[in-house]
Amino acid sequence: MIGRGKSARLLAVTVFLCLPATTTFAQPYERPAESLEELRIDIAWYGAACLLRGEVEETMDGPVTRESLAEETGVDLDLITGWIEARAPENSIAVDVLLRGGEPLRDPPEPFLTILRQRQADCQNLIRSRRVLEAAIDRGALPERSASSAPTPLRAELDPHPFDAERRQRLERAILSVEDVLAAGDYADDIEALLRAIAGRPDLMLGDLRGIDDPDGARRIATGLLLPNPQHVTDLSVAEVQDVITRLEAAPQGPFAAYYAGLVMSNLEVLGQGTPYSGERIEGSDIFVFRNENSTLTCRPIDGSVAIICDPAD
Repeated sequence: MIGRGKSARLLAVTVFLCLPATTTFAQPYERPAESLEELRIDIAWYGAACLLRGEVEETMDGPVTRESLAEETGVDLDLITGWIEARAPENSIAVDVLLRGGEPLRDPPEPFLTILRQRQADCQNLIRSRRVLEAAIDRGALPERSASSAPTPLRAELDPHPFDAERRQRLERAILSVEDVLAAGDYADDIEALLRAIAGRPDLMLGDLRGIDDPDGARRIATGLLLPNPQHVTDLSVAEVQDVITRLEAAPQGPFAAYYAGLVMSNLEVLGQGTPYSGERIEGSDIFVFRNENSTLTCRPIDGSVAIICDPAD
């Protein structure tokens, strides 16, 4: 995570497309696991990605099925199946491109090569995750469950933790290929289908992602596409708003700060109704100010971009 600082930094804000987000929750965290339960989720997650729609996958540790993953890890079979169904279309598109000419391509183009390699990496990560769990059990250093995995006031479908960083990386790669695809005219339909599959947004168009040719821009857009649209969430409870703004004040330059700010901006009327915070939009501007008795946080959009700056108080 990015550390605090007095200087303002550019932050991504969610892309405001009127499309449903399909972020998958109860998956591995970006941070190191803090419990044996989280390590078992890692095993189930990578096992599902390795298995995809096949009934069985042979690995170095023997055959893997969705049922065996559920039994091994305690993760619900329906959740594992959901992970498989969400991920499989990406791989199917990449395999179709690989084999379309009758013989496998020697040098599959990006981003299809990344998709194919990701599945190989997931099968390896399944084995690695098992070894990590075995070592953690031997050391006895981790609890069965961690306090940070306990429920928070923010409803699960809006909570960006955990966040599928590997899915974002695949989406970044696809976004960065758009300009080349549009210029060359090759694989345009495949790239568009891949973007939709990764983002979980069936109406996403190549034209929506034109002009993004740098990794930082692709990362901001990918993060936004994989999070719900905060402008559509206008029914937060007092407890949820308090939770969100506390997170925002704790990490005003973190990877989800702009998303949290968007949620609060869309629910300003809730502030003051039992929370220790107040908020206002400065008249005649797009600047939002959030305050409590100890701190002030100012967020403002950057003209011509999908980003905002949040300034913590001195």
